[in-house]
Amino acid sequence: MHKIEFIGSKLELEFPESGLEFNANQFLSFSRLAILMNAKIISFAQFKTRLVYEFLNLKRTVKKKSDHHMPVVENVLKISKLANKYFEAEKKGNETIQVIKMDFYRQLLPKISVNGHVFHGPSDALFNTVYGEFLQLHSLFNDYSSTGDEHVLDRMIATIYRPKKIAYGLRKLLPNYKSDIRKKFNPELTDFYAKKLNGLSPEVKHAIYLFVASCINFLINAEALDIGGGNQINIASLFRPTKSQGKGSGLGMVETLYSIAESKVFGTTEQVAQQNTIDVFAFLVSQKHKIEELQKKQKNAVTGRPNNIRRRTR
Repeated sequence: MHKIEFIGSKLELEFPESGLEFNANQFLSFSRLAILMNAKIISFAQFKTRLVYEFLNLKRTVKKKSDHHMPVVENVLKISKLANKYFEAEKKGNETIQVIKMDFYRQLLPKISVNGHVFHGPSDALFNTVYGEFLQLHSLFNDYSSTGDEHVLDRMIATIYRPKKIAYGLRKLLPNYKSDIRKKFNPELTDFYAKKLNGLSPEVKHAIYLFVASCINFLINAEALDIGGGNQINIASLFRPTKSQGKGSGLGMVETLYSIAESKVFGTTEQVAQQNTIDVFAFLVSQKHKIEELQKKQKNAVTGRPNNIRRRTR
């Protein structure tokens, strides 16, 4: 957190260094202002100054043209530069655009309400999702990113936000209790939930989109993800193209469901779909390492010279 002190008073405020330090209200403010900026209703400079007022809970009571109030305006402009850290400059043709950094994989909206219905979301970085849920989420995320279709966005949100389990309070007392408060993932209910979630405000929908984008970005770039017990896995290796694959190639997400089912490790495709996403990634990483080791041994067997063959000397 950036510490902001006001000279002559004991007032000290905090300004987040990155999206990982946002609270829920700040996340929604950021989302709402990002929508306005993307729609070109406000400029990038206006976005940053408005963000300062909302993050620091300041009131606009000064007149910009007043010399007496110029120091206040100048201070706000100085603080607004801190918001540059939430973006990355990216070239798009001859134009430089500001792209939001994917620093929103902390779950800041664990519960949302719409028209009297309450829905609960997944944990940080989608750690408590099941594989079928992740595959559907990944597909809908890509569809919405390319089409902007709000119905697709509603379905994406409905994939990970679900009602609370029936008798959840009693379930927690059971020996085989699983911590996920949400009802079990069922793709057949996605459209049903999506209709109820349609009434969410635009800033909440966009905030969840940023959360999903950040979670996917975090997972596919995780080179040393801690899975407990001193163990780490390189999930990023699954999404990098091999030499034999073309540019942009990587793990065929849906195909993995069937290939894992064929291995009989987790059972049928339906059973694989209900396995924890991180557990499935750990299995895939393990299998990838085994294949690479086998290929390495086969290559050495072909190119290596047997130890019992020596060159004849005269």
